[in-house]
Amino acid sequence: MKHPFQSTTAAHTVVRVAEQLGWNLADPEHFLRRVQHVEFGLSAELEFAALLRWLGTCPFVHRLSEDVLEDASQKVWQVPDLFAVFSANGQICSTLIEVKTTDDGVLKFKKDYLEHLQAYARLLSQPLLIAWHPRNIGFWMLVDPLHAHTVDGEIFVLNIETAMKNDLMGVLAGDFYITPMKGAGLRIEADRVSEKEPAEGGYKAVYQIEKAYLHDSGGNRMEDVPNSIFWIIVSAMEDRQRVTDHGIVESFLASGGMTRAQSVLRTAVGFPLSEDQRIHWKAVGTNLNLIISSTELRSDAQAHFGTFVQYIFNQQPQVMPGFLPQAWRNGLGRSGSERK
Repeated sequence: MKHPFQSTTAAHTVVRVAEQLGWNLADPEHFLRRVQHVEFGLSAELEFAALLRWLGTCPFVHRLSEDVLEDASQKVWQVPDLFAVFSANGQICSTLIEVKTTDDGVLKFKKDYLEHLQAYARLLSQPLLIAWHPRNIGFWMLVDPLHAHTVDGEIFVLNIETAMKNDLMGVLAGDFYITPMKGAGLRIEADRVSEKEPAEGGYKAVYQIEKAYLHDSGGNRMEDVPNSIFWIIVSAMEDRQRVTDHGIVESFLASGGMTRAQSVLRTAVGFPLSEDQRIHWKAVGTNLNLIISSTELRSDAQAHFGTFVQYIFNQQPQVMPGFLPQAWRNGLGRSGSERK
């Protein structure tokens, strides 16, 4: 049974909250943009938290509450977005994580903002890390803010090159790189089964798919290929099409570039969605292993060296952080590289 006046009550609640935040409801487009920014921020936190859990070395991650009661005259501390616990080689470490996304390869912090985050971390005797997702490269990095440099003493700047060299997603969270064999992929063959009809820019016709199969880098058809291998290919593929008078051959081939475990996951989760749909990370976050398992992804990649996979890389940062347990800093966890 629907509750009467529920929408009206909700509307009044939104208005009251907006007024408290100083948002101008007289400009609807501006208000909607502000709401979307909040939602996108929450989505980024949820996405990164889900990713940490999926990668396998983070048994516990907690989104810290924004409901803070503080002395406004002091304003000493800033609460980061996440608290995460990592476990490997029988040892445990924990960190505070601030989550950020940008459109390009530069991340900027105001000096006092970063100092307040670091003050909170010192208060709890926890290291502080920055989870950063530059949308132009499409994957997450986990970086110590100490690698940022100052500009005019007021702005801290972290660039993409420094962040990638000191990325902790591998050694801490369990992420890894995969290079599919160039030319491996999916081939779809379709025959024309109708007459051609004139259309703008060419013609249109009805086609019927006759063959669809995965093949290795040599073009050899492969049977019983795990789903994880398909997602590896799709996450690093390029599209090639050959059209003849009788049919179409569509090939989705690995380009020879690298992908990452986190990118394979995002491909598998987002593949069924249309271009204008966003991944609902809160809904799928607890069921990611039903879509694709990080453990199976690694084992399947290893089992298909030379046919679908050329390399697996496990990155270590240029500067190993001191808070990591000794076994991790000695490279006894996820270090080195594998190849056929």
